[in-house]
Amino acid sequence: MVTDLLQIQCLLVFLCCLLLATQLRADEVTELVNLLQSDNPKVRYAAARSLKALGPKARIAIKPLIAALNDPGKPVDVEFNFFGPRVQDVASEVLVEIGPPAVPSLIKALSHRDKTVRQYAAKTLGEIGPPANHSFNALKNLLTDDDEWVRWDAVRAVGKVGVTPQKAVPLLESVFRRSKEEDFVREAALTTLHDADPKGTLAIPLLVEGLKNANGDIVAASAQTLGKFHGRAQSAVRDLNDHLLTKKRRWDAYYDVGYTRGCLITSKKVNGLARLLHEVFS
Repeated sequence: MVTDLLQIQCLLVFLCCLLLATQLRADEVTELVNLLQSDNPKVRYAAARSLKALGPKARIAIKPLIAALNDPGKPVDVEFNFFGPRVQDVASEVLVEIGPPAVPSLIKALSHRDKTVRQYAAKTLGEIGPPANHSFNALKNLLTDDDEWVRWDAVRAVGKVGVTPQKAVPLLESVFRRSKEEDFVREAALTTLHDADPKGTLAIPLLVEGLKNANGDIVAASAQTLGKFHGRAQSAVRDLNDHLLTKKRRWDAYYDVGYTRGCLITSKKVNGLARLLHEVFS
């Protein structure tokens, strides 16, 4: 594995030097694009990394980078599960660096026949953020995709692409209220509410409702997200207190609720929180 890492590092250095020596000639960038088609996953990975270094200048590679969103190639040869970045992850990062010019192709990729391409396209649009706000309607359609992981990344992107809270929050709420939806997709609808509605006008009441859910993961996601609003979420303090005093809740949700409760206190209320925690754990 160490040998593999050294090889990939040497290849990256070589490709970067090649770019500098040729002053980013178009034909050299084209060569990097061609290397994305290599049979060797290490070469494909190194080519993607080198394209990332070019930033917006890599825009001529948009189409092959979209295709690479389905490339699970690893930069090393390992027998065990590899959890590091793969070619598809770096391809997504390059597209984020390219930014707005990549958005039309990414929107088109949301309807790709391959579910992994759809998932990574949604993820990438979310990382591009507000410059990709005209992808909202296409992302909205993806919330009913047959694949739960595609729906998950689409949900997270909806909150990040910069549409108004009046458009994003009701859509996220509808996902949260789906009784047959996967729990982790419903959690994503809650955790992205801070991105969708930074002032919390529409999001905070929905998160307070989430604190009363019977599902401990939903409670934890609601508490975590409320904590991001800091002082704006003071209206949730009573509900957080009630949750801490409810013995029927799942034990592992108490940490998130207690942590968020601590984030929302003022210096004058520290003693009150201390008394509350003493009552909970006594």
